[in-house]
Amino acid sequence: NPLYNYIGNEEQVSVLMSYAYRALSSSFEYEGMKVSNRVCPNRIAILGPPSVGKTTLLKGFSNILKLPFCQISAELITSAEYVYNKIVQCLEKHSIDIEEDEGVVILPPCIVFIDEVHMIKPAVQDTLLTLTEAADATLVLEEIVVKFSKVCIFIGTTDYGKLRKAFKTRFDIIRLKGHTEDQLSKIVKLNYPEFSKEICEGIAKVQRIPRKALAFSNK
Repeated sequence: NPLYNYIGNEEQVSVLMSYAYRALSSSFEYEGMKVSNRVCPNRIAILGPPSVGKTTLLKGFSNILKLPFCQISAELITSAEYVYNKIVQCLEKHSIDIEEDEGVVILPPCIVFIDEVHMIKPAVQDTLLTLTEAADATLVLEEIVVKFSKVCIFIGTTDYGKLRKAFKTRFDIIRLKGHTEDQLSKIVKLNYPEFSKEICEGIAKVQRIPRKALAFSNK
C-alpha cells in the first residue's frame, strides 16, 4: 500500500482508499481492451493547511491505480491551453502516447492535481469547470477538442472560503487536519530512524509543520 507510511488523517486516508478500490473493482473499454477501471469515479477536492501532505496522498493514490500523476501549479495557469499542455508533457514523461483523430483528442487515464485552485483567474476557472460535467467533460481549444472523460481531476486549497460554490457542489470534499505533535514526531522518526525518540519529540515541539520539521532535522 503506497499510503502505508502516511501519518495522520486516518479517516480521510480511508475515504481516499475506498475511492481507489472502487475504481479498481470495475472495468471499462480502453483502446479495444477490457481493463481495470483505473479511473477515479468522483471529482475530489482536498482541503487542508499547508504542508499537510495533499500531494503525498495523491501520489500514493496514483500509485495504487498505476496511473501517471500530473501536478499543475495554479499560480502558473493562465489559460485552459496551459493545463492541456502540462498534461501532455506529463504523459510524454511517462512515455504514454496521445492519439488524435480529426481534431479530437481523448486523453488516456491519468491523475491531474491542481493545488490552490482558488488562485486561478475566474475566466479560466469557468473553462475548467466544464471538465467536471460528467456528460461531456470536454475542453474546446483553438485547433482541437480534448476529451477528459478518463481523467481523474483533483483540486486542492488551503482556503475553503475562497473556493467557488461550483467547485464545492461538483466535487466530493476531503478535509485534512494539521498534524499533532505526536504525529510530527513519528514523521521525523520515519525519515530519520537514527534519531532518538526524545530528539524527534523535541523537533516536533519547535517545528509544527512537517516540511519545516524535516528541513530542521536535516541541518
